[in-house]
Amino acid sequence: SRNQFEVSRLSLIVFDFNRSDISDQNKEMMKKFVNEAMKPSSVSSISGSTDRLGEVEYNLQLSTARAQSVNEFLLSLKPNSTISSVVGLGASSLPYDNNLPEGRYYCRTVSLEVKTPVKR
Repeated sequence: SRNQFEVSRLSLIVFDFNRSDISDQNKEMMKKFVNEAMKPSSVSSISGSTDRLGEVEYNLQLSTARAQSVNEFLLSLKPNSTISSVVGLGASSLPYDNNLPEGRYYCRTVSLEVKTPVKR
């Protein structure tokens, strides 16, 4: 059997501590990714996360703000994009060890997934 979708992921759109604005470096990385991965038939999903420092509710709000920043920037690049979800996960899913400063840094991120139907 063949895959129905090609899936592309950009998983390290990293944010500074307690910030939800996208750095210039991340904007350039996103531009390149979006131009290569997104087609008119693509559907994207965006999920933001935080490290475990701070209150649970605040981290949820911050991760949502990060995801929204990526959503807004994505739409500025590709206004007709289809985006199925934009969610903040807070610190509920920690991909890296938060006992290490590097791990906390890499948890302050937004992941962008792009699914494109494969032509048969």
